[in-house]
Amino acid sequence: MRAASCLMSASAFLLFARLANAVPLTNPLTDGQVTCDELQLERLALRAAVVERLSGNGVEPVDHPSLFLWRTLEGGGGAYSALAVEDGVMDTPGGLLRSETQLALDLVFHSVGDRLNPARALLPQATSVRREHDSNLIAPQPLARYLTVTVALEPSPQDPFRPLIPLQINDLAAASDVEQPAAHGDAAGSGITQDALTSSCEDLLTPFDQRIFSILSRTVRVSQCALLSGPLGACTQDGSAYNITLFREADPQTYRANVYEYDEFCPDTGPCTNVVVSKVAYEFKMSWDATGRVTTGEVKVLPACAAGTLPCSYGGGYPLFVLPPLWAGHGHQGQHLFEVGARVGNDEPGAPLRPQAAINWQLLLANSAWN
Repeated sequence: MRAASCLMSASAFLLFARLANAVPLTNPLTDGQVTCDELQLERLALRAAVVERLSGNGVEPVDHPSLFLWRTLEGGGGAYSALAVEDGVMDTPGGLLRSETQLALDLVFHSVGDRLNPARALLPQATSVRREHDSNLIAPQPLARYLTVTVALEPSPQDPFRPLIPLQINDLAAASDVEQPAAHGDAAGSGITQDALTSSCEDLLTPFDQRIFSILSRTVRVSQCALLSGPLGACTQDGSAYNITLFREADPQTYRANVYEYDEFCPDTGPCTNVVVSKVAYEFKMSWDATGRVTTGEVKVLPACAAGTLPCSYGGGYPLFVLPPLWAGHGHQGQHLFEVGARVGNDEPGAPLRPQAAINWQLLLANSAWN
């Protein structure tokens, strides 16, 4: 009995020693590094655009898609991941319903590109590649919805929806009535170095941070019209879209999401342009166990963002949901999953603000590969 007790004590000591000496899953950052990351991703977000189009309907945009952007460890300082999703949350007689398609891609920016023609000036270059196993490829049937992501590489983009030097990806499996399938692309433009998109602010992000960014991109959803009161059809197809940047806070267990809303602005004279009309900041506190499984957390609407060219609004005039990951293009989620998820922000413009909500990550990720 005494020998068994000594053995248990020794095992407990070894376990404690392993946990004490374990490499931390994330690293603390300075406030300056956080602000640098936030503003660098903001500069990328102001060059990027996501549009959902209807095959057989020309280039008219529909719905209100979102484009998530975050840093990745692969490819050096100028590497980013992105996920475009349609606004698949809708209000039905049976309650809220979510179904969607997704387009995943990687972006890599190089400070100097080596052109084939040695007489041509060396310019910064960018490459985008569609991650096909992580995307829904769309057959261009009549009224089929497909996503297109563009990044403007000119020095000072006036409208990323109409770029002068475009880097473009879509999720078409074959040619549509107005667009060819684009699984990869590359282009050169001085806007890359002008916005310092090839450098890294800290080099302290870890594979675990990348895992959290992936989880947030698959679970966080902005829906412009899901809870809009009024008669059917009150939600207009106005071409609005959202860019959402994901980055770390100084605290090792705190993550941030900034949501940039693009709307179309049409003056009395001259062409219409797409402009950012609001920027809303969200904070995600995350907890995890010794094995790295995410357990609980909280999402909060922040009243302010880092200093920049865009002012922050508080709430956004739309709800932000946190839901279980969805097998995009195959599955759907009903009202009961919205009830176990989380919701913050305004349900509609002028509605009372929901400033924060608890998140049961263990429950939301229970049937996923992140459990």
